[in-house]
Amino acid sequence: TDFARPPIQSTEGTTYHYEISKSLQNSIKQFAQQHGTTLFITLLSVYKVLLSRYSGQFDVSVGTSIANRAQAEVEGLIGFFMNTIVLRDQFSSTDTFEDLLEQVKTTCLAAYEHQDLPFERIVDDLALERDQSRSPLFQTLFVLQNNEQLTELTFGNCTVEKMPQEQTTSQLDLIVNASETADGLFLDVEYSTALFKEATIARMLTHFEQLLVSVVADASQAIGSLQMLESTEKQRLIHAYNDTYTDFPSVSVLELFKAQANENPAAIAVTFHDKQLSYAELDAQSSQLANCL
Repeated sequence: TDFARPPIQSTEGTTYHYEISKSLQNSIKQFAQQHGTTLFITLLSVYKVLLSRYSGQFDVSVGTSIANRAQAEVEGLIGFFMNTIVLRDQFSSTDTFEDLLEQVKTTCLAAYEHQDLPFERIVDDLALERDQSRSPLFQTLFVLQNNEQLTELTFGNCTVEKMPQEQTTSQLDLIVNASETADGLFLDVEYSTALFKEATIARMLTHFEQLLVSVVADASQAIGSLQMLESTEKQRLIHAYNDTYTDFPSVSVLELFKAQANENPAAIAVTFHDKQLSYAELDAQSSQLANCL
């Protein structure tokens, strides 16, 4: 989805770590099985709902990485075959989540069939107007890693181990890396620090988790009805931030008007087209009308 924003030249980025509860992870996997889909498609569908809520748009394109090893001849080869595919869906707030889930499933399966088409070829053939401040076709990537975790790999006398690397640049606005492990479901979000604050990403992931809870509870409800606010945040927005109650003095409107007329007689009280009356003039004319009545 294309967020409205000023041109961004900075590529500085960082990563935020978030953990989905084990019980919710199990519920999501069970939900995916019941609806004949995968964990990735379910998570991606909820992520598209989240982007739609944040942007107000219902035409959402999200990128994802794919292994691109569909041919048996390349399964045993060492090399980088990974490709990027674009997953675009159009929906409305009145569609049910089940409808969106089925649509995203169809979109993904169709994209998988053409995963060997280079992403650069698509961009070139579409002849898009290029913008150095953003990636073409999509500005956010969603990936699920659910392979077995690499502990140790040996090649003869050589031992290979995973080395953690600090992320200091951002290739896109948002990259969500979901990891399904035996310990739980983890989200590592790489984001551009020129666009987002850490508190914003934290709140966004909380909303993502709440949407997952809402979907698992009832997937037949409309997308626009899915809840993404925690009870505490909802209470704060509705009651705390919206608390406009004010104590007024127990006096009549006439007494308040008289006080204002005495304190600011020259201030404009009434305007109608090109005519104006000050508080002093309105007080005098209203008193004349009252005496007449």
